[in-house]
Amino acid sequence: MTETGEQRPPQRGTMSLRPEISGFDLPKMTRFIGCADPAVAARAEAHARAMYDRAGAEHVEAVVARLRQVILGELKPGGIDAEEPALISAIIALSWFEQDHLETGSNLWKSAHLDWALDLPKELDGADQAAWDDARTLAEYAVLQRPLFGSHQDSDWTTYGYLSRDEVQRLLDHRQRFPRLGEDAYGFARDFFGWLGKIAAAGRDYWFYAK
Repeated sequence: MTETGEQRPPQRGTMSLRPEISGFDLPKMTRFIGCADPAVAARAEAHARAMYDRAGAEHVEAVVARLRQVILGELKPGGIDAEEPALISAIIALSWFEQDHLETGSNLWKSAHLDWALDLPKELDGADQAAWDDARTLAEYAVLQRPLFGSHQDSDWTTYGYLSRDEVQRLLDHRQRFPRLGEDAYGFARDFFGWLGKIAAAGRDYWFYAK
């Protein structure tokens, strides 16, 4: 967080590489946050251990500890500044806990999501500034990061972000209003808005993480 209260912009050198984009149920995930149910925490712990079974034991234990804090209400949204890798991994595990995802195959791309979002200009000739600011913010939430508990995610690799169904539709509407949103050097933006349309058509919320 900056001195003016703005979220720190992500930087290319500290961001992840391959985007994993899918449709999911955001309210279902957030209902588990702070539910204070030990049975849910136990099931989520087993899920996380299976999900990260190839990771180092120390990292897995840190992820499980953070996940239990999230579910049991020991960690509150807004209660910390930076989300560290263990918490980021815990939230990613929670996003896949007891729900299915509409997968997109987005992980065939490498780094192009960073170039697309970070290269969007702060101002666009002839555009309503408030609407363009909203479009850029949603794009950053979609492929850079959007923390649930801190002001930013402090990780050299893994980050996550999400959009509600209403925000998915709003970003699609912005794409129609601002053709610049659909432009990049590699064709990633074209594929991205195709995935976003499929997620909207399925009535899903949007989930992203990168690794």
